[in-house]
Amino acid sequence: MPGICCTIYSKAIMSDNRTKKERLFKQIGISTLLIIVLTSFDKILAIIKEILIAHRFGISAELDAFNIAYTVPGLLILICSSAIISSFIPLYIGFLQHQSLKKAENFSRILFYISCLFFLLLTLLSVLLAPYYYPLIGYGFEKNQQELG
Repeated sequence: MPGICCTIYSKAIMSDNRTKKERLFKQIGISTLLIIVLTSFDKILAIIKEILIAHRFGISAELDAFNIAYTVPGLLILICSSAIISSFIPLYIGFLQHQSLKKAENFSRILFYISCLFFLLLTLLSVLLAPYYYPLIGYGFEKNQQELG
């Protein structure tokens, strides 16, 4: 998936017969638009997730336990994904300008696989450590709610 998107994006930029500065501005504009679209899609999915969870649990102790349990992994993933997103585009554009298209595609593919592995490990670690941090952030809950979380 990342290879296909990056290839289409890169070929559209590389085939352009403009000056290097104009191509750079076009790359930045396309990158910015792509981030806006993907961020908007992410927010829409988050709203749908909240609606589905509220429909399933309603106003309940289970929903409170879920929200607290979701806080730490969600926050960690938000911080890490923001760092990856903000560093990926300048690095990718640098690869396109100073290296070949093939190296830029390889870079994006490797970063995608490493990110998937990293987020999987981060999720597993947050699940394994939940019994230790959950009582700290869910300190007002009863014992059964803490066990649920």
